Amino acid sequence: AMIDRYPSLIAAELSLPGPRTDGAVVQVGTRFLYVGGSDGASASPAVYVAELAGSGNYGAWAEGPPLPEARTDAGAAFLAGKAYVVGGAGADGAPSATTLVLSPDPATGALGTWAANEALALPAPRRGGTLVAASDGLIYVGGADASGPTTTVWKANLDSKGGLSAWKPQAELAAARVDANAAIIGDFLWVYGGSDAAGPSRLVQIGRFVKE
Repeated sequence: AMIDRYPSLIAAELSLPGPRTDGAVVQVGTRFLYVGGSDGASASPAVYVAELAGSGNYGAWAEGPPLPEARTDAGAAFLAGKAYVVGGAGADGAPSATTLVLSPDPATGALGTWAANEALALPAPRRGGTLVAASDGLIYVGGADASGPTTTVWKANLDSKGGLSAWKPQAELAAARVDANAAIIGDFLWVYGGSDAAGPSRLVQIGRFVKE
């Protein structure tokens, strides 16, 4: 199969309700959530939701449950029935340590409301980190603090009830990174590109999973 065009570029009804950059996208069941982001001037708490229609296409975006505070450049992932938005920058532009959690009702599908989980606050504020869902937890890679890009990698493990434990330090990156992409492939965590203090990087960093 191949991609021959991008319908979202020509279908006005699929456009976001407003211009956004540095937002996060997360899939929750049959819905896509576009979370936070900025209009280029300030961070937003808005969340837009698009529902999968019977035709197999997504419908127009609608207002979803807003974040309790504005957030841009955050990491987002769905794991064990919950959506997580981690770190990012607030309305003041400063990095945040908060973890915001959305817990949809499994019986009705109602999204509910976002809530800050103080027990899951990052060990230190970060923006532009990469959040990756693993089979046994979440991994937050790199990101920047008030001084610039960092090498930190933290993991929150799933417990027996489907909740997450506090973040624990993992082996650090070989080079500081912010706004990178990351994926788990087999027993390895691949971290692609991103920026360091000197600007955009072509480096690919690889971490290997080992049993604890």
